[in-house]
Amino acid sequence: MKMAALSVLMFPLLLRGEMVETDRFEDVLSYIEASSGQVLVVSDLDNTLMRAKSQFGSVEWSDHLVRQLEEKGIDSARAQVLENAIWQAIQPHIEVQEVGEHTRETITEIQKRRIPFMGLTGRTPAECDVTRQQLKTIGIDFECSNVPKGSVTFPLKPSAAYERGILFATPFQKKSAVLAAFLDEFGLKPECIIFIDDKMSHVRDVARLAEVRGIRYVGIRLSAQDEAVSQFNPALAAIQWSLFPQPLSDAEAEKILKSHEESLAYTFGLK
Repeated sequence: MKMAALSVLMFPLLLRGEMVETDRFEDVLSYIEASSGQVLVVSDLDNTLMRAKSQFGSVEWSDHLVRQLEEKGIDSARAQVLENAIWQAIQPHIEVQEVGEHTRETITEIQKRRIPFMGLTGRTPAECDVTRQQLKTIGIDFECSNVPKGSVTFPLKPSAAYERGILFATPFQKKSAVLAAFLDEFGLKPECIIFIDDKMSHVRDVARLAEVRGIRYVGIRLSAQDEAVSQFNPALAAIQWSLFPQPLSDAEAEKILKSHEESLAYTFGLK
């Protein structure tokens, strides 16, 4: 287990909180217990609570796709739009698994304590149903949380929304802006926000919102998927993509890849 405090000297705006890094989602419980007053726990979804079982359809695959498009001369904004369209089309076919061994039981414990716990994702409102279905397969249900019920669309461009416990910020909005709209919509003024995300850029972003509003803040950068992200194999993802929508595990894709490599080696006299 790794947990490290990040120097507040790096973040001069963070005067009423702290940022830490850990590879265990369950560490959030210690910060809940150390906090006084009304606490709001907010968590990212992809690579924080759940991840794709295969290389194809993962967050790292989507980042790789954007880079590929940019290398072909497509500007960054357009590449993100194209990637997002493809991401939405394939997610109904992507199986997910829980990040970490105790994530689900930690969430259940938070919900049992009636502590407000909600999701904040870079997915779009159009992905609400598939996101809920993916979370359901690993036993996570935000509707069991002590948070406002119902649905709200926020007057932002592009449109973001709150759907039964999950904020859908889209890839084109700052997560802090959508969380701020949510707090205003429901008149919520938590004394402390605990935010968990695998990307430090989002942890810093929400920290600024907390500072502006005078809310104590604990930002947790979850590193549980760092190794998996660093080991992303675009060749395996390409094989899985070529056979889509037929599901293909990483192990099955690796067998195909090795078979192709051996065939090429014999063809060119390398074996």
